[in-house]
Amino acid sequence: MKAGNSHMRTTGWVLVVLQFALLLAMIIHAPYLPSGVWRYVFGLGVLLGLWAVIVIPPQSLRIHPEPATDAKLVRRGPYRVIRHPMYAALLLVGISWASDHPSFSRWMLYVLLLLVLVTKMKLEERILSNRFAAYQEYQRSSWKLVPFIW
Repeated sequence: MKAGNSHMRTTGWVLVVLQFALLLAMIIHAPYLPSGVWRYVFGLGVLLGLWAVIVIPPQSLRIHPEPATDAKLVRRGPYRVIRHPMYAALLLVGISWASDHPSFSRWMLYVLLLLVLVTKMKLEERILSNRFAAYQEYQRSSWKLVPFIW
């Protein structure tokens, strides 16, 4: 194993731990479903996340940015439009919680989650570019996280 790969693997696990710690903190801080319009944003996030999980073969589903050894590049379902629909789903759910009953602490948790996921996306895109020859073309034909914006 190369030293660079080991560093990326460790960084990936640190980001996974931070991601789940922030999600847990958000759940503890707001242990109820959002109301009003934020209920629909939450529902959209849940549906997007489920759709993203369903189209990935179960053996390829991972929480770490490094793909499984036998993984194939997925370009169907929500992945046709955005490269990171699971992260988009988490951010939709998170913004619904932060916005339903806004507070400084809830917004700080959301901003930290956003920073962790953006960092994780950058790492994942570097890994996937090295792994799949078609990934750079996929980057040109899809949005990173938010259609028509980014």
